[in-house]
Amino acid sequence: MGGKAIARACALVLLSLGQPALAAAQLQPRPPRFEIGAEGGVYTAIGRGLAMLVAGGPRLSINLTDRVGFDLIASIVEPNESGGLYGLYGVQVRHVVRDEGPARSAIFVTGGAVGGFEYERVPERRVQRPDGSVVIYRAFTDGEISAPAAFSAGIGMQRTLARFAAFRAEAQGLLGFGGAFVVRGALGISIPVGRAYARTH
Repeated sequence: MGGKAIARACALVLLSLGQPALAAAQLQPRPPRFEIGAEGGVYTAIGRGLAMLVAGGPRLSINLTDRVGFDLIASIVEPNESGGLYGLYGVQVRHVVRDEGPARSAIFVTGGAVGGFEYERVPERRVQRPDGSVVIYRAFTDGEISAPAAFSAGIGMQRTLARFAAFRAEAQGLLGFGGAFVVRGALGISIPVGRAYARTH
């Protein structure tokens, strides 16, 4: 009888210790598979001089696991010397290093590559020749995406504001672009697709 009582007591202790851990695992929020967002910030080039460009655009995030995800970022840059649309794109891996729960901030590190893109629409032109005839140059569009020209590494945070909105801030250092070192800082908003964020309360 003594051995059975001890065994039952041990089983009850293990069960009582295991229940909180199981409950915590069951309540652990999972991030949505996809997030769309928009962000704006600045690119500051540090080299022979100091140049600063304002940039902003859309972002698509794909969360592979609770801690690992991909970000696809497009930033339209102003000012630029072209009369069209010029910008930078980024492809980066994101890894959460500290998650303080649904009501607090998740801290992550990033690493990836950055390249450029350009889109220009040239309007129709009419040129009159000396003999009175007119040459028509039809309107056309021209787009180009360059190969990645720089590597990036940085840190950021995301904080849930509501079930369908989260605040995001990040900073990266970019090495490339002809040997220049560029610092990128951005603030933005994220919206979940398919699944809401965990409740903040």
